[in-house]
Formats: sequence, C-alpha cells, structure tokens
Amino acid sequence: MTIISLCVILIIRGILWYRTTECLIAFLSVFTIKCMGGDIVNQVELKMALSKHLVDVEESYQEFLEDLYPNPSKEKNEIADLLRNYIIKLEELVGGDLVTDEALPCVIIGSSVELSDLTTNQVLNYKIVTPFNGIKEFTNVSFLSPVGRKLLMKKPGEQVSINVPAGVLNYSLLAVKPNYNDILTPFYSKH
Repeated sequence: MTIISLCVILIIRGILWYRTTECLIAFLSVFTIKCMGGDIVNQVELKMALSKHLVDVEESYQEFLEDLYPNPSKEKNEIADLLRNYIIKLEELVGGDLVTDEALPCVIIGSSVELSDLTTNQVLNYKIVTPFNGIKEFTNVSFLSPVGRKLLMKKPGEQVSINVPAGVLNYSLLAVKPNYNDILTPFYSKH
C-alpha cells in the first residue's frame, strides 16, 4: 500500500480533521509535482474525488433508500445490497493502486463507459449517473436502470446481458473513464 493510499484511507475514515486534510492535500500535491511528475498529481486528485464520493454515498444512501422506497420491498433490498457492495468497491478503489486519471478498473457512478454492442458491433458511450442528478442527456444512464445496474462495478473486458422491455442487450465493456465533476456530484440530496 502506498503512502498516498494510506493517507486517503485515513482521510476517509475521519481520523484527520478537515483543516489537516486540506494541508495534507496541498502537501501531497506539491510533493508529487516536485518529486514524481504530473501524472501522480492527477491520480491523487482522482483518489480524493473518489474519497469524497465514497463518504457522500456512505452518508446518504440510507436516506436515499428510505425516500425512494418508503415501504419494504424486494427491489429496496436489491438496491440496498447493490449500494453496500458499491461502497465496498469504492473503498477498494481508494485504497488500491489501480486508479489512473485515464481509466478506472470498474464502472462507478459518474464514470463514462464505452461499450460494444455484441449484436450490431456498434460502439456506444454512456455516462452512469444518479437518477436525480443527471438524466439530462440521452447518453446518461441511471445506475438504477436495468442497464446501469448491470454495468455498475463491472470491469473492462466483461460482457453483460441486460433484460430490457425491448428484449435482451448484449454488451462488452471496452473502457471506463473518470469524470471528476460527475464523480463529485452529490449522490443524493432532497430537493
């Protein structure tokens, strides 16, 4: 585990205070620029964005579930399981060394995905978003939709079959790219 990963984990878990966190980020940015070059800085920035996203999801997913599904249901349990697994995956991403500013090792909320339709060989590009913050463009897909649920946490190279009202879609996941602003978009907030 690198020093950067360790620091990010400590920040996530609330061991460091807010002011200390600001100082640590500034120190890491200056240190990496002077000692290791700009690519590492982008990695630190992305890990910080992932850390903030992780904290946001952890703090708001229960309220999200209660507001979206006020009564007990099978779907509520499925989404709760999906979000718990998502939080675990985010913790792995923040603590690991597989994240770069060019690509992510799996699909997360706020990432752009490049898919190959295995039926038509067409390449498709989508952005995975929350249902409340991002369904403004045709290429945005809610993580709660059938497509979003199947893609969330998948790795490049994996194939997915998705049942939709129009039939079955078969895709191969080609690439996952981070979008800093979309990763930092609040997971859930009451309007």
